[in-house]
Amino acid sequence: MLGRLVTLETYMNAMQAHLAKNQLEEAGIRCVLADEVMVSMYWHLSNAMGGIKLQVAEEDLERAAGVLDALEQKRRDGDADDDQSAASERQAQAADDEPLAESKVGDPDDEEEPRLNEREQNVERAYRATLVGFMLLPVQFYATWLLLSVWQADDPIRPALRRKLRWAIALNIPLVLLATVVVLVVMRFHLDEMVG
Repeated sequence: MLGRLVTLETYMNAMQAHLAKNQLEEAGIRCVLADEVMVSMYWHLSNAMGGIKLQVAEEDLERAAGVLDALEQKRRDGDADDDQSAASERQAQAADDEPLAESKVGDPDDEEEPRLNEREQNVERAYRATLVGFMLLPVQFYATWLLLSVWQADDPIRPALRRKLRWAIALNIPLVLLATVVVLVVMRFHLDEMVG
């Protein structure tokens, strides 16, 4: 038996949680993942549920934290080595391709896009929710709520996101109308049963 469980770490995706769990199990520490299925199924509620919780027995907490700290340090050291080797490769490449480097200075593809404002983030969410809504009809109502919040906001929207907004609206309206008709028919059927 694991004894009293305490949360060691929380994760927003199942892959990271399983990697950490595997590391602990390799070190001989028994652990469990709480809320993994809920976060995987209802990803849009993962923040509300607090993510996937990696839990260990209270007596193994310090040892488990040490294992995860060592793993994180090893990852950081590996990233630093990769960054150094990548930087030296870039410097060598830049020395070999000096004329190419000059021609790419003004290349718009290399520029980072500015951060999305709240309205544009809602456009992205509405677009994704509309596409998922084809499989899960209740998500379609979430997409409708997002589209209404986009409509009420005053922030500007970039042209590429305007195209996604048009698609989200075009796909959302028929599905919401269909869902509304289905709900009304079901309500009418139940009302007729209750009366008759």
